[in-house]
Amino acid sequence: MCRLIVFIGFLGFTLNVNSQKTFSYNEIDSISYIQCLNNDFKGIKNTIKLAKEEQIEFYYLHLRAGIVAYKFGSIEYALKQFRLAEAMNPADLEVQTYLYLSLLNTNRVDDAREYGSTLNEELRTKLSISKGNQFAVSVGFLSALNTNISSKKNTDFISPDKTGADVILNGNVLGTNFAFDFGIKNRTHFYNKFSLFNTKSMAIEQIQYANQNRSSSYSNGHFQYNFGISQTFKNGMNAGIGFGFFHTNFSQMLVRFDNLGIATFKDSTLTYNNISIAGNFGKRIGNFHPLLNFHYSNLYGENQFQFEGVVNYYPLGNKNLIGSTALAYVRNGAANQAVFNQKVTVKCLPWLWIDGKFSVGNHMNYMSTLGFVSFNTADAVRNNIGLDFHFYYKKLEFIFGYSYQTREATYTTYPSLTTSESTSYKYKSNNLITTLKWNF
Repeated sequence: MCRLIVFIGFLGFTLNVNSQKTFSYNEIDSISYIQCLNNDFKGIKNTIKLAKEEQIEFYYLHLRAGIVAYKFGSIEYALKQFRLAEAMNPADLEVQTYLYLSLLNTNRVDDAREYGSTLNEELRTKLSISKGNQFAVSVGFLSALNTNISSKKNTDFISPDKTGADVILNGNVLGTNFAFDFGIKNRTHFYNKFSLFNTKSMAIEQIQYANQNRSSSYSNGHFQYNFGISQTFKNGMNAGIGFGFFHTNFSQMLVRFDNLGIATFKDSTLTYNNISIAGNFGKRIGNFHPLLNFHYSNLYGENQFQFEGVVNYYPLGNKNLIGSTALAYVRNGAANQAVFNQKVTVKCLPWLWIDGKFSVGNHMNYMSTLGFVSFNTADAVRNNIGLDFHFYYKKLEFIFGYSYQTREATYTTYPSLTTSESTSYKYKSNNLITTLKWNF
């Protein structure tokens, strides 16, 4: 045992200090073998460099380097070595196993599925690789709760020097969605999502003349459908397109005056049928996956254009820690808006993943994920912070999400019959989202 320790120390000294020495094939073979036995990741990386300088390359060198890197957790580096080893000996079951697991654990899911489909049946069974096309179904529920209506419904908006006020208070939201997606030939995916929402709002009209005022509560239903296609290519490129249809309702109160200045109040609901079109493309480059997203919509009768740059990254060289940073520019009608978005995904346990997310900016009609995530709220979201907990059991996934939002609303007051002023205020919203997903 002591001799082995001394020999390993001598090898490390030789490789790190006497790098000018010329090494033979047999020496590289012996050194890499001992480094593999001792899981010496730093040492075997140096051996790979020396072997490259000496133009020495063989199957077991890359296999050993890949195994050590995989156990160390640097799976991006391991993947490179396994690919080199597989090119030299594609029939070896050990390299096939490690190559499939490396693709999976660097979040190259489509590449892993395609490669897994080429393996023999015994190995597919051992690695739990399902046959045929992928299919998943999910059901979700949303509850957005705030005190915007209850805290302001009795407010005197015209005191002391206003002649009138128009106010829309947007309150709680309840919703449900049903989604299913399926993949064809491992690299092409189709996504569908149906969503139903019910929103609460209150309109308040106050007129100083003859102390005329009225308030009305509204409950409006909304429908949304999203469809998307994404494609992953063998060179790491990916592209996607998305389409969305939005059926939304917006309620307000209209006021008419007769010749004597007496007001008549009338409830009015506007219905909008709008669309969104989205696209993205990007390329996985090692630990980084940059993307460009494009969106167009005509929500609430305004043309909106959005351009977003996203960088997904894997700091540890595996999918146990994933970061995503995005910056979007939105041209919302005549308004210029920007949204900064940060997300971190952490694997806590084999059955528990946690997403932490934060975004700031004017989110009015901001969209992401090919339009499947849309901030088409009646009041602008100014910042959003939240956590999503993903629980896994076999082919079931349960998601519990919470987010805390600051929203911005405005109301109009009239200092005189011919002039108006817009006043902004902020309120908080607590959002709970639950989803149950079956992966077939």
